[in-house]
Amino acid sequence: MNLLSVSRIAAQKKTLIFDENGCRIVDLAVEVLRQHILGTATQYNGLYRLNRCDHWAMAVQDVPDLWHRRLGHLSRGSMKLLQDGQATGIPSDAITKTDCVTCLKGKQCRLPFPKSATKRSEEVLELVHSDICGPMQVASVGGARYFLSFIDDFSRKSFVYFLKHKNEALPKFKDFIAMVERQTSKRVKCLRTDNGREYVNNMFAEFLVRRHSSRTYDS
Repeated sequence: MNLLSVSRIAAQKKTLIFDENGCRIVDLAVEVLRQHILGTATQYNGLYRLNRCDHWAMAVQDVPDLWHRRLGHLSRGSMKLLQDGQATGIPSDAITKTDCVTCLKGKQCRLPFPKSATKRSEEVLELVHSDICGPMQVASVGGARYFLSFIDDFSRKSFVYFLKHKNEALPKFKDFIAMVERQTSKRVKCLRTDNGREYVNNMFAEFLVRRHSSRTYDS
């Protein structure tokens, strides 16, 4: 069922005349004396049913792009199959000759990441990756809004610590080193981080120097 809005019709400067028999939609601006009738409606159970006129049903010629969208952005090859008898009612000019922007965007894909030239570690704790994520919108039960991760490059084992503040990174790093070196009898040889201030500071640098551990940065 299609509904007509009286306010929308009035906004188009058209006049609606209601009586006990029905309604007329007229355009007084066309010819004041004759009243150009645009449509009529018959009252039926308290509603006004618009009377259909044959010339209203004349289909407007659809552009190919519209058919392409109607059929779910169908490809030109599939449209050709429909025209060859797979479906009825498809006009002969329904195949679009222009490229659909939506289809082009949908078929785009990200270029592959370049293969890393970095050599993988040959033993545990030879290289450890670290990063901090946060602040989170909702704090943990203990009040932490950050978490600090350490990932061993060789085994890919991960360790996570919760932080209330970023400046807790160095104490947690010391706890991490003490634990993993005791468990593995190995030493952390290299730490890879970003250039965040929680890593790039004098206290962190001095600690690594005292341990004779190196550091690299993510590109």
